[in-house]
Amino acid sequence: MHQQQMLIQQEGNEFTVPLEDIAIVVVESRETVITLPLLSAFGLYGITLLSCDEQFLPCGQWLPFNQYYRQLKPLNYNLKRACH
Repeated sequence: MHQQQMLIQQEGNEFTVPLEDIAIVVVESRETVITLPLLSAFGLYGITLLSCDEQFLPCGQWLPFNQYYRQLKPLNYNLKRACH
């Protein structure tokens, strides 16, 4: 991360993308390194992170905390049912 931008270093080149322009990041490469400051910035900017498996299929999802997402409603419903 550099000055509220995601810094991408690839094959000796550097690119930056303003965090405010990002909605979703999909990570396919197993060599990708993501820093904790960048993950925290994803949360603050409402950015979703998807990780992929060896076949490049999405297998994991990281969502910002306390943001509205469709997944939150069924999760809360299931948690309430499990506690009763």
